[in-house]
Amino acid sequence: MLIVIAAIPILIVIFLVLMHVSKGSGSSSGSTYSHTKNWMDFDPGKDSNKVGDRKYPTAGIDSVMKQEFMNDLLDGDKK
Repeated sequence: MLIVIAAIPILIVIFLVLMHVSKGSGSSSGSTYSHTKNWMDFDPGKDSNKVGDRKYPTAGIDSVMKQEFMNDLLDGDKK
């Protein structure tokens, strides 16, 4: 009986730690671009608020580069 009483708090702590870890790896931790700052990781839906932010000085240029790359990739030889 004493083992069961001691195991319940341990299981609760393990459950809470696992829940905290899974929340940190979700979308609330930021976008990939905020970690890498690579123009290929720029997502206009998630990262458009970073354009003009001092923490991301190249966000405007990166968004244009990504847009031009995608246009060239998708348009191909249609010209």
